[in-house]
Amino acid sequence: MEVILTIDIGTSSVKVATINSKGELVKTFQTSYPTHYLKPNNKEQDPEDWWDAVKSGIYQILKEKQNKKISKYSIIGISCCGHSPTLVCVDKQGEILRPAIIWQDSRAIKEVKYIKDRLNDEFYKPIMTSPLTPSSRIAKLLWLKNNEPNTMKKVYALLEPKDYINFKLTGEYKTSLLSGRDFVDVKTGKIHSEFFHLLEIPESIIPKAAPSHSIIGTTTKSLEEEIGLPKGIPLIAGEMDSITSIIGTGIAKKNMCYNISGTSEIIGISIDQQLNLSRTKKQPYFSYPFYNNLQIIFEATQASGKSINWFIKNIIGSDKIPNKLMITNKKNDFPKMNPLIFLPYIEGERSPIWDTSARGIFFGLNSQHTRFDLYRAILEGIGFSILQNFEILRGISNKYHISDSLRISGGGAENDYLNQIKSDILGKKVITTKVFESGLLGGAILVMIGLRIYSFDDAVKKMVHTNKIFQPNMEKHHKYYTHLYTIYKNLYQSNQKLFKELRKI
Repeated sequence: MEVILTIDIGTSSVKVATINSKGELVKTFQTSYPTHYLKPNNKEQDPEDWWDAVKSGIYQILKEKQNKKISKYSIIGISCCGHSPTLVCVDKQGEILRPAIIWQDSRAIKEVKYIKDRLNDEFYKPIMTSPLTPSSRIAKLLWLKNNEPNTMKKVYALLEPKDYINFKLTGEYKTSLLSGRDFVDVKTGKIHSEFFHLLEIPESIIPKAAPSHSIIGTTTKSLEEEIGLPKGIPLIAGEMDSITSIIGTGIAKKNMCYNISGTSEIIGISIDQQLNLSRTKKQPYFSYPFYNNLQIIFEATQASGKSINWFIKNIIGSDKIPNKLMITNKKNDFPKMNPLIFLPYIEGERSPIWDTSARGIFFGLNSQHTRFDLYRAILEGIGFSILQNFEILRGISNKYHISDSLRISGGGAENDYLNQIKSDILGKKVITTKVFESGLLGGAILVMIGLRIYSFDDAVKKMVHTNKIFQPNMEKHHKYYTHLYTIYKNLYQSNQKLFKELRKI
């Protein structure tokens, strides 16, 4: 059996899988690793933890005793995706110079202000296809220059997590067009030299950028000796996890809505590349060129799945109990619900408010509320956040027609209760994919394109399959959630100043 080896460097774990040409998961392996919280806004990981987890995953998959269907020599290609924007600094020998500053880190507040003060909107906005925030790699790089100048002097290559793993597999310093988005033209790969000159940062540290499906090298001989992975397997550039997940969700036509549900939520639509968008200072958004002459625009939250995990770890103590709570408390469903609202800002928030000071709130708590109500409120808070972001996307796309159905993938798509709540809040039909880990599947699709086995359309058609459909309860949508949503939106505005005061303490 011919399979693709696909790797996903996630926020909390590495997933390694083999996927066949039909889009079926043959074998998967997952290893978790820690995130180091040095300060409330400083979040780092050790890239060696990623590499150790990748090696372990590949080794387990290649063990013929565990899976006789897969010979190590049947792997036809490898892809890797990873969390982003994350700053990985290596020297000329490929040694890690410092822990990676991950996408959740928001320490570079002063650097964002400096960039905006130094460069006018007309200069940097056409360059930036992502919002300029403390999470941006260009802001983190400037923070490194200002705060760790000795480390900055030693940087030979600036990588993303998947670029680092690609380097360990091939010995090549390469990146992909969209992963290089702060530093290069996302269509041509040309470095924004003037940008680097004005910020006094050497552009030589940016690796050459290639399309995500391009073959950038082959596996080295040393890997065969270390973990049993044969020499000479082609490896593609890959892409950041949000993009491979969108591909693995089956987004191939205009007017499709998608939601990648995991540690955070990606909420977006696919539109014509030629469509003029409304870009304002007040509301940043992500916009990238995509396959089939499409552009994908989306918003991204900060801690949806993290909110659920916080509840499980600190309130419940077992990951099996929350769904039992939903089953045993159906009698408390609409129209006899006891309203409780949750703001899912436990680690600040990206879209729609872009405020690192914001924090989580349970609003309306009374003595009759139970753990079930807290859990339901968290799921509803995630749903309200998605609705608020969709409203923003409608405005950005100049009220471009948006589909009445929503494709959902990612780990959060496994939660049927969350899917139904999203459907009821949005008033949209929700469709899940058969392979929830769409980042892995999207990577496999890119390999099939890079090896010229499939075109993009053929790959999506043959490898992405839908699973469950959730229909909205429109009575609940209009008579219950519409009213709660109005309160939800007002909660942040009413507490915005208090969040900033709290941060000062």
